[in-house]
Amino acid sequence: MKPPASFDRDWRQFQLLSRDSVRRLLDTALASRDADPMQYALWGLALAMTPPVLFAVRKILDYPFLLRAPVVVVQRVALADRLFFITYGMLATALLAALTWEALFPDRTDQEIVGVLPVRPRTLAAARLGAATTVAVTFAVAISLPSGLIYSAASAVHPLIGWFPRVLLGHLVATTCACLFVFFTLMSVRGLVAVCAGERAAQRLAVLLQLVTVVLLIEVFLFLPSVLPALVDELQQGGPSYALPPVWFGALYASIAEGDHVALIGHARPAVLATVASAVIIVGIALVPAAWMGRRLLETRGADRVHRLTAVAGVLATTFIRRPVERAIFLFAAASLARSRRHKLILSTYLGLAIATAVLGLISATLRGSFSVIEPAPYLLAVPLVFTFFVVFGLRASFAVPTEIDANWSFRLSQPTVRQSVAASRLLILLFGVMPIAAASLVTALTLWPASIAIRLALFDLVSGAMLLEAALFRWTKVPFASSHTPATDTLKSQWPWYLLLLHLYAFQLARLQHVALRSMTGAALYVLSGAVVIAALRLWRAWRRPQQMPTFEEPEHRIEGLNLSEALY
Repeated sequence: MKPPASFDRDWRQFQLLSRDSVRRLLDTALASRDADPMQYALWGLALAMTPPVLFAVRKILDYPFLLRAPVVVVQRVALADRLFFITYGMLATALLAALTWEALFPDRTDQEIVGVLPVRPRTLAAARLGAATTVAVTFAVAISLPSGLIYSAASAVHPLIGWFPRVLLGHLVATTCACLFVFFTLMSVRGLVAVCAGERAAQRLAVLLQLVTVVLLIEVFLFLPSVLPALVDELQQGGPSYALPPVWFGALYASIAEGDHVALIGHARPAVLATVASAVIIVGIALVPAAWMGRRLLETRGADRVHRLTAVAGVLATTFIRRPVERAIFLFAAASLARSRRHKLILSTYLGLAIATAVLGLISATLRGSFSVIEPAPYLLAVPLVFTFFVVFGLRASFAVPTEIDANWSFRLSQPTVRQSVAASRLLILLFGVMPIAAASLVTALTLWPASIAIRLALFDLVSGAMLLEAALFRWTKVPFASSHTPATDTLKSQWPWYLLLLHLYAFQLARLQHVALRSMTGAALYVLSGAVVIAALRLWRAWRRPQQMPTFEEPEHRIEGLNLSEALY
């Protein structure tokens, strides 16, 4: 029986819109609309699959030593390993959902462009949902398959673990289902918030989700190997941890790999039910109110109110900036930073990294038994330095991502110099990044230590932040938010070790130097004077290398493309 013409039209539209939606999801995750994201996405997948692969490689040496171990010990080790793969996959997928949150559902722009065409709202929503599911499944399989092959081969040497094909099947099914459960659940939360509270609340929740996910991903990955044995012991004793979702999927893993005789078989059913239920719920949330959501988006006026950050930036620009060109760049950057959802997500990622790194240092001091706030210690002094490091480079990274290429028309008409762009960028990062952290450090130190020490520490943090700022902007040649952004795969392949080294030197070694400088007024004066000399040297060197260089701007491409969505073309 031949399907009706309307179904055939909807199916063709769905296929076309799905392909475009996949690219939009990747563009949103990479914060780039001006370059092919596939190469960068491949390197991102490679980076995401590296931790579980390294963990699986280590198990090649572990399982041969378990051949003579008791059955309880072997089951304990196997359950801990499987929970690691499942928990890591769930957290990594949560980060993927946070990165692609903005493009999961049709927005106002989609309704204005596609909504006037003969396309059903549910077709557009289904295309977005299909694209999101495709990306999630690809991501889940990519981080599960390599580690599953290695781990299944490594664990197959023990007869109690299971047959290699069954272990591999259990690894892929359990890990993929766990990832999809997290992805669909977070998408459902996003959809419910958008339906009930509006897009503005959904955007705020996206920033919070990304912040929490980054923190949890780093902390759990670092401390999970030490926490898993205690969790497994509690499970073997019948504790309440069976209510945790990772345990459901761990039971599913065991039931497929080892058969019906395992103790966790009764807890595998919730894993299947949770995955199916989350998929059904997200389909209902995405498709049922699609037409109503589209009308509401079109009827809702854009936010024309002045953001608080923009108002504060206007006062600061009038007070501190005398040159009109630098003032214009400063205000343009402040307005872009305040109103752009993409840049807020970028900053939330860096802020999450800062929180995770700072908490990691404090937890390490606590585990060593040396944590104390009675007097300044290097692990306490490193906290504001860690936040300064990630805030400075986070703002610099957000500056490189444009709001819209069309928005740079005023700078193309009257091009500023690189020196003017750097001056405006420096002041924006200093006022909204470095100085708030120094002020927070001062307030915190005043509640813990004498005023003389607190003032010195705040001055140290301000000088250190200014030094880092000069180094971060040394090669800067763009107007903030006004130049196209092409993701650089070299950053993933080779530059990240240098950033880790710079973080170690700046945050932790400089904290030790601050601890020494606090002991006397002479040491404090030498610290501040040395910082001022470094700042002056970097500025002079930069002025000598790039005296009057002009930034380059990309012309926006204006072209008409046929979407072939009209039934008249068939």
